[in-house]
Amino acid sequence: MVSLGRLNGSSVGAFSKILRTNCNSDFLKHNPNYLIRSLRNNCSSIEASNDKKFDDSKYSQSLKDGVIPKHVVIILDGNRRWLKARGLKLDYKPYLIAEMKFVDYCLKWGIGTATSYVYGLGNVEKRTKEETDVLLGQFETNLEEELENFTRNGVRVWVVGEKRMLSESCQATVKKVEEATKHNTKLDFILAVCYSSQRDIVHATRKICKKLREGSIAEEDVNEDLIEQHLSLCGSRPLPDLFIRTGGGQKRIGMLLGWQVGHIELYFSDSLAPDFGEDVFLDALRSYQLRDRMFGK
Repeated sequence: MVSLGRLNGSSVGAFSKILRTNCNSDFLKHNPNYLIRSLRNNCSSIEASNDKKFDDSKYSQSLKDGVIPKHVVIILDGNRRWLKARGLKLDYKPYLIAEMKFVDYCLKWGIGTATSYVYGLGNVEKRTKEETDVLLGQFETNLEEELENFTRNGVRVWVVGEKRMLSESCQATVKKVEEATKHNTKLDFILAVCYSSQRDIVHATRKICKKLREGSIAEEDVNEDLIEQHLSLCGSRPLPDLFIRTGGGQKRIGMLLGWQVGHIELYFSDSLAPDFGEDVFLDALRSYQLRDRMFGK
């Protein structure tokens, strides 16, 4: 039997090895990522794919001295491939754990706005109802479980997308979490669920047309800023600076940033979603800082 005391970063790798050696295999099979979930709040960095603790000392000072993006967007791709390679059944908990690590890293590095593309409108239309129900059910549970962490860490949660496609229970949970975190100011965390940038632009256009008909705005008032104000993924938030996509293979932004793509820096990683760690995140930051952002100059 393993006795748990307070764990620090240096003991994580050793403890992981002991646990994998001594735990019943059926337990691990039916409780994937139990170790990661248990240690998240006690350790600054955990590598899911190996025993080696990530050392950020070689990055820290140079990154802190550089420009930190105001808004980072992520697509954590590769969860299904990760499960298939391990013979595991459909489960989005490994993905959701990686998503919460992304939040932790944004908080640690002083990023003010973070967006995660949880599930696209195209995913809803093209994947089975069973898979969609599993993801959205676990998404709802994760929101409930993380509410205390969001509150303690100053995270304000926004959910954008076709909320009407969520179950009544999930809609109620989203409303509860948004309301409970609306005064938090350290990090704006935007979750795009059943979302499509094309649909977002259509909704924004309809809102503007309605205001034109009502006479509350004039035709000459319609410009880029006005459109951005009516997009659910923009509003008063800064436009995204850095886009990260894991999973390899897919070198595209999907249906997430149709309006905002103009000046965003793109970073692609071969790591699959559950293996996303601080090493990938900091490589993306370093890549961002090394780029000469001319903005057409």
